[in-house]
Amino acid sequence: MTNLLLPVLILALIILSFRGVFIQMVSPLILISNCILALITSIGAWHAWAESQQMAWVVSYSVVFAINLISLTKQSVFIYKRKSQVLSE
Repeated sequence: MTNLLLPVLILALIILSFRGVFIQMVSPLILISNCILALITSIGAWHAWAESQQMAWVVSYSVVFAINLISLTKQSVFIYKRKSQVLSE
């Protein structure tokens, strides 16, 4: 059971991160999942390079990290704009 739980959890985090790139609203769940996924992918890329030096895994982790970073930035900008609108009213 636990062997299946971790891949499903990571897949859910990746889906939430990719969804954050395309939606036009702020979601705290997406922000949290982006932070967790950023940590996982950066550690994964470092491990893939340090242990086995397999470029395919390093590039894969880096692509997911880049998409995650775009989503995280977009969500953060939405939060900043929302706070600016609330303060100006």
